[in-house]
Amino acid sequence: MKNLNRLEMKMKFLLTTLLATFFIILSCSEDILDKSDPGSGTMEGFFNSEETLLMGVSGVYEALWPSGDWQTGGAGVWGDNFVYHIYEMDDLTEYSSGGGLGGYSAVAQGTVNSISGGGISGRWNKGYAAISRINNMLEVMPTVEGISSVANSAIEGELRFLRAWIYFEMTKAYGTLPLLTSVLSAEEIQQVSRSAVSEVYTQIIADLDWCKSNLPNDSYNGDFGRPTKVTAMTLLGKVYLQQKDYTNAVSNLQDVISLEGVKVGLHTDFKAVKNGGAEQSNEIIFSLQATNDNEGHTEYYSGGFGQGHTQPWGGEHHGWHGYRLGENIIDEFSALEGQTPSGRYDWQNKDHRLIGSFRLPGDTFRGSVIIEDDFVLFGSKNSEAPGVALAYMRLGVLDEGNDQSTWTSPVDLNILRYADVLLMYAEAKNESSGPDASVYSAVNKIRQRAGIGDASVGMSQTDMRAEIRLQRKLEFIGEASRYWDLIRYGTDIEVINSNPIAAQQGGNNYKGGYWPIPQGAVDSSPNIDQTKGY
Repeated sequence: MKNLNRLEMKMKFLLTTLLATFFIILSCSEDILDKSDPGSGTMEGFFNSEETLLMGVSGVYEALWPSGDWQTGGAGVWGDNFVYHIYEMDDLTEYSSGGGLGGYSAVAQGTVNSISGGGISGRWNKGYAAISRINNMLEVMPTVEGISSVANSAIEGELRFLRAWIYFEMTKAYGTLPLLTSVLSAEEIQQVSRSAVSEVYTQIIADLDWCKSNLPNDSYNGDFGRPTKVTAMTLLGKVYLQQKDYTNAVSNLQDVISLEGVKVGLHTDFKAVKNGGAEQSNEIIFSLQATNDNEGHTEYYSGGFGQGHTQPWGGEHHGWHGYRLGENIIDEFSALEGQTPSGRYDWQNKDHRLIGSFRLPGDTFRGSVIIEDDFVLFGSKNSEAPGVALAYMRLGVLDEGNDQSTWTSPVDLNILRYADVLLMYAEAKNESSGPDASVYSAVNKIRQRAGIGDASVGMSQTDMRAEIRLQRKLEFIGEASRYWDLIRYGTDIEVINSNPIAAQQGGNNYKGGYWPIPQGAVDSSPNIDQTKGY
């Protein structure tokens, strides 16, 4: 929960003052490719020490995920950010529907356009704002004197890692991109066009290869959250897998797995991993970190309890709840090994990930037992909506509730965790050579933590493929994983349009393909074309 990606609280005042200046200097490049002179700010003379460079790195995170709360109306509350209402990306699956804040439901329904806003524009706008800051810092770093080689490699590596991750997340969404790796003049920026996806991936891989060679083995200065060699290898494996380069994916992910028990490992409690109880465990390889004070991130409430619930919490809702979940996802969770569940919501006898992912009848929240009538959406009971589950996502809201005076969540946002390494490795290895012992080992570690026993022996490659895909679906609910998985599988159109509860929101008409880019970027940049189809 403590945000070491920003700075220690003792530096808070200095950080605020310095970053205010930093933002002003870069104001011409904040909305990159949406103004006439993006990327042209200069940081020369601004950074003069390791401390100020670390503050600059904090400014990159702030560009991606602005802090704020309900009381102050900070930019992170209702405005753009890079991972805007990321839980709602599960609307781009077969089991969630109705989230209106993130804009992802518009993609599912086929109504998204170049002015849709929300996460559709936020990923572009804030991604390029951060890229601008990264490129400025990388250009000026060689001029800063008195920095040790260790510090220099750690800071440059963090910047390169973030650039690679940002471009990876952006090219998955938008396809071709303006590929900016240096500070450009006003004249140069007007000549920028969208580079081929292959060129973007080449840059991503180059940055991550540099990080593998130069990042430290442990987080710099002991600041948990700063990327390491393991972080770079994990993202590199993910990048190769998304491109179906199974050989390189296996190689990088094997290197991470070889460090199990030393640098990485599964945490024993899945529920803790999902909701703030294991934020500095070996399972968390990279996360965006929230603070414990008023600078949490309001938009990361999960679906909560709406007006009309029976509990003594009054009007406190503890979460945005504009989307609903289907009974079909609840039914995917199998029985615990040796147990026979009494029904759909018998989570005590089902896969531990069921109660780890959702709040369900019989669960306890704020000291009260949740009952069926507590699942209410704007006065309408979930129980009266066909196919809708008596469930809300657990992510983002603590068991004791969140601070209702600020409406912020102190729960970190997991980006890369070791469970992903195991399942990515299993997928790449199975696709390249079939289900050998190492594939079973990786899958069974996931299954054993879930309490459902080992996978059946003697599986064909096809059967193991289905098993791995199922485990990914159940493991990463609410973590913005399944949509990109479906695209990689080539089943996104079929699966998203099969969503059984989407009809209550007008139905899905997902068309596939890349997202539109913000219209302002097209209007202000003569060589930037809109995404095909928009």
